[in-house]
Amino acid sequence: MRTPCTVYLPEVTRDTMNGPSLWRQRLGPQPSASPQNPVPTVKLVFLAHLLSTLTMFGAIWIVQVVHYPLFSGVGEAGWSAYEASHQARITWIVGPAMLIELATAIWLVLDPPEAFPMWALIAGAIAVAMIWASTAFIQVPLHNALSSGTFDAAAHRQLVATNWIRTLAWTARAGLMLWLTWRLIPASSLGS
Repeated sequence: MRTPCTVYLPEVTRDTMNGPSLWRQRLGPQPSASPQNPVPTVKLVFLAHLLSTLTMFGAIWIVQVVHYPLFSGVGEAGWSAYEASHQARITWIVGPAMLIELATAIWLVLDPPEAFPMWALIAGAIAVAMIWASTAFIQVPLHNALSSGTFDAAAHRQLVATNWIRTLAWTARAGLMLWLTWRLIPASSLGS
């Protein structure tokens, strides 16, 4: 019989994370994970947040640079079926990632890890709100216009142009999340 696997992530406090002292301090030996020493929920929330943000960062760049521009090459005959298929298939990828990212962004602001500056968590949550607003009020209506039966070149151009809002917001979020992750890596593990 297999035993459940528990992951250990080192504890990091505000004291070990403030300023340049982070790179001079060593966290010391870390105890092994066990049922008596499980991974705190906030660590799992942050990992889910990081994974969902990086998933969306990759997805949005593929959509922005490859996928959306290629819409214009589908042709009138197959456009309606193509757009319906696009919406159905992309939702299975971005829907869960966006929901996880939103839920964990809210969680991290309401129960902030001591290791992270509050401004960074709030900035990240504001970017998530901008992404959701852009999606709901700009991209979804444009997709609806494109789903009307025939290819609408003006709506397509507007979709490609306005999607840069989400692309840049997710790029900023990915950078912010990677910076927060970098802050968690002890200097001793980097060979310094």
